[in-house]
Amino acid sequence: MFIALPNQDESLTGTLFWPLSELNKLKGTDQYQTFLKQSFSNLDVQLLERLAQGFTRSPIGKLKTLSVSPWYFHDHLLLGDAAHAVVPFYGQGVNAALEDGILFCDQLERDQFNWQQAAQHFSLSRKQDTDVLAQLALEHYVEMRSTVKTHFFRATKTLKLFLQHYFCALTEYALVSFSTKPYRIILERRKRRHNALLFALLSVFLLVALIGSFYITSAVMNPHANSTLMQQENMTLLRGLCGASLGDCFVGLH
Repeated sequence: MFIALPNQDESLTGTLFWPLSELNKLKGTDQYQTFLKQSFSNLDVQLLERLAQGFTRSPIGKLKTLSVSPWYFHDHLLLGDAAHAVVPFYGQGVNAALEDGILFCDQLERDQFNWQQAAQHFSLSRKQDTDVLAQLALEHYVEMRSTVKTHFFRATKTLKLFLQHYFCALTEYALVSFSTKPYRIILERRKRRHNALLFALLSVFLLVALIGSFYITSAVMNPHANSTLMQQENMTLLRGLCGASLGDCFVGLH
């Protein structure tokens, strides 16, 4: 995946996310340029040349997901990236570290400031949530890379934003970013909402199919009666659209 983020001077900073084992095989500007042309053919030729030159000068960073256990040893406790580093695609690394501090202070109060007991309880509970955050970050990478281009994703995204705006049904991202609700609870909530949306879509599809089959069956069994019924329905619809009585609106149906 290749992304470009805007700077204040109206320039762009491009970043390529690619398996390190494949990037290590590329040597020199020509190989980088060939690789970029094959992978991102929609980019401008001059831009490709500049990007290829930049790859030879810029360092290659590494992204990792860290999951360790336990987080505590005697009077020492790991927090933040030291305990649960995640890839940056969900944008929640710093937020999760700050939330660690808040939640651990709360745990200390519950355990009456018994450090070792609080550290044990906190790490066992919090690790479940940070493992979920790591999963969400990797899922969001796939979403940014390819899923966002699908019609199904756009339709579901529009529906979720509609529900959030009119029914205060916060999206998964809003809950993760702007609340302290445990990540594992948010993931369970997403699964329930996803199942509910699928059920609703399936119900609508079945309803439309039943109505369609009813009209088709009626047309086959009694075409004359069905034609009369359709004329009556069309006349009723046109009355409503015109906002007038039959004496004010004359419509010929053929």
